[in-house]
Amino acid sequence: MRCLVAVATRQSRFSDLKTFWQKPSEEIQAFWNKAEVGLKLTLDFVEGNIRIPGSDLLPSQASLIPLCTVFSDRKHITGEEEKLLQKWFLIANSFSRYSGAMETTLNQDLTALGPKCEGIHALYEILLRDLRAEPKVTVQDLERAGTNSPFFPLAFLAVIRRGAKDWFKGVQVHKDGFNEDQNIEYHHIFPRKHLNARNVDRFLRDEMANIAFLGQKANRRILARKPKDYLEDIAESAPERLKDQFVPMDRGLWELDRYNDFLVARRGMLADAMNEVLKG
Repeated sequence: MRCLVAVATRQSRFSDLKTFWQKPSEEIQAFWNKAEVGLKLTLDFVEGNIRIPGSDLLPSQASLIPLCTVFSDRKHITGEEEKLLQKWFLIANSFSRYSGAMETTLNQDLTALGPKCEGIHALYEILLRDLRAEPKVTVQDLERAGTNSPFFPLAFLAVIRRGAKDWFKGVQVHKDGFNEDQNIEYHHIFPRKHLNARNVDRFLRDEMANIAFLGQKANRRILARKPKDYLEDIAESAPERLKDQFVPMDRGLWELDRYNDFLVARRGMLADAMNEVLKG
């Protein structure tokens, strides 16, 4: 409905719908059709071009609406505009553009796009202006940040960008596999059982710096083994599989009593990788 409102009225507030519903039914149907096409193209763009494979990795659904408006109107988008839309989408989500006054911000963005959605550059410039700084993920951003963090999708994309593979079978990591055992799960590198036994704070235990992306069967296979034991097995047979998920290769950091040091090291690696995603 929000996409329909944006496509039809070039703003996002439902308060203007009273006038909209008074239009002839054929005109309402035409706007509905445009919004449907725009939304489908948006979802294809987010999954295909940006490679975010579903709403569980999408911090804000509001970020779909400007894209829907563009794809409902524009018959041609240049290569430069396509890259700007990708970058805008990632930065807007990672830095929580719509977490405050959502409608006000959304209306600002729809206004920037203009009546014919030719203002993609303006949309991006407003985002940078409102951030007041170069969009960059810092190590501090990742401290105590878990899978609900707006930065978590960047961690997933960084892993996908490296062509990361399952640690045991070597199958490339992707969201929905034909084999259910390969459907991706969020795996605690230092298993929860061992961290709970040491009374590790749950925010540190579940921090994204302790999360890897593995198939279901691999996750069950590791389950509660000590990290040093199973990581050494993988490092001996296929070390690149650990490196592609930004696991520090200093084996001393795999000891349970070095967990905090492991987090510090991996936060730095993840932050660098996320920033490369934003740049690319």
